[in-house]
Amino acid sequence: MLYLGHFSFDEHNDDDEGRFGYFSCMVEAKSPEHAEKAFKKLILDMRKKKTLFTEPADIYLDTFIEIGALPPTGVVTRYTSYNRELAPVCITTYLPGENKGECKPYFWYPDDRPDLAEEIDAEEGVECVPFISFEPTAAQKRKSELLKLQKERERAARLAVQEKRKPFSPKHHW
Repeated sequence: MLYLGHFSFDEHNDDDEGRFGYFSCMVEAKSPEHAEKAFKKLILDMRKKKTLFTEPADIYLDTFIEIGALPPTGVVTRYTSYNRELAPVCITTYLPGENKGECKPYFWYPDDRPDLAEEIDAEEGVECVPFISFEPTAAQKRKSELLKLQKERERAARLAVQEKRKPFSPKHHW
């Protein structure tokens, strides 16, 4: 069976200029449980090969869809609408059309959080739990430390310059 996964991600870096975004991917698997494992393997391989996710990041599996027989007219798998004034707040729905064919959506939650499944079923706001988290590599941690040291030195140098620039001392005042 084919599964189409819709993901979102938040990348983190020390400059507070992290990125966020969305991606979709497909895997072939015997069951939804096997599809989750296949998605995880695919994403981990992308990181390992440095194709994607080279920065520390949290990856969220928004939903995945089992692709059965499609209706003759096709199927919309994901619809997201943003309010321009409130972006990035959005409304998202999966398989919004009436004729879904034999496509079925699944929502992922960690095994230790069955309460999230109940919230999804009740259509309540759901706490976002990362599907995968990529921590900083040793090189990224070292770079972060060096950037912090550099910023501290630059700040100290600016303070030292300010101290030297006092144009008037108390003896010059009339």
